[in-house]
Amino acid sequence: MSRLPQREAAVTLTVPRRERVPASIARAGDGWLDLLLQATPSTPPSLLGQCGLFVEFVNEEGLCRLLGHKGIGEDRDPIGGWGVHDVMRVDHDGAVQLLQARAFLRAEIAAEVALTNLETGARQRASTIDLSGGGALLSGITGRHGDAFEFELELPELGVPVTGRLRIVRFTAARCVGVEFTDISESDQGRLERHVVNLQTAAREARRGG
Repeated sequence: MSRLPQREAAVTLTVPRRERVPASIARAGDGWLDLLLQATPSTPPSLLGQCGLFVEFVNEEGLCRLLGHKGIGEDRDPIGGWGVHDVMRVDHDGAVQLLQARAFLRAEIAAEVALTNLETGARQRASTIDLSGGGALLSGITGRHGDAFEFELELPELGVPVTGRLRIVRFTAARCVGVEFTDISESDQGRLERHVVNLQTAAREARRGG
């Protein structure tokens, strides 16, 4: 399996010491990626064209990044700079750097989860204590080891809820429940993982004083 991000994968375009811009892969080729931007970069276009850029993404190993620079795509660069839904080409040398193993991509996040038991149809609501792309620690959930549920996770920052299926895999001394996502789309998993990475990055920057 390629270590490089694939088409439609959620990524983050990072301008070092300036900003992080959410994006997804529109197209990819030998030594280049076309990024479909999901926010408007605040970095001036002239600087974007001169500085080094990082493309961060999550693969089977964990959080990775590519060092690159703005390339010349099939279309002309938009007049006045890039905005939402514009495509920016980033050229890279293919050297993938692992920043953080996938097992550690987890953050403390308080969010509401709607659950439907797959066997009984009973519904309940719980809250996340922490969250990753592969599972969560929940409070306020009733069930037994191995119970399976459909879930709908509401994160205002992500807009559309994340949905799928999960099952109970462990109980903690604090009466919390560990769950594993057993059925979740790649796009939803990517959105969750990028959200976790952004929270981890913000926490690190806050500890460093900005």
